[in-house]
Amino acid sequence: MSIQKQATKISAKLTSGLLLMLIFIALSQPATASVKSYKKDADGVSFLLNKGIMKIKICRDDIVEVKFAFINSFPVKRRL
Repeated sequence: MSIQKQATKISAKLTSGLLLMLIFIALSQPATASVKSYKKDADGVSFLLNKGIMKIKICRDDIVEVKFAFINSFPVKRRL
């Protein structure tokens, strides 16, 4: 195997290792937000945060839906 091919393989391994390390560091950082206010809804609780909004919805006794958005509204999704 030529030296150039070996160098290319080493470079690819280092690049992928560095990328994985950066992803791990980014995902391991805690996400923090302070609650500014909250409102009890018929199906859960809505929170206004200093960094967006959050909605905790009780769907069933064993199912809870949690939504979070950085903006002050949730995107509207069309249903089929």
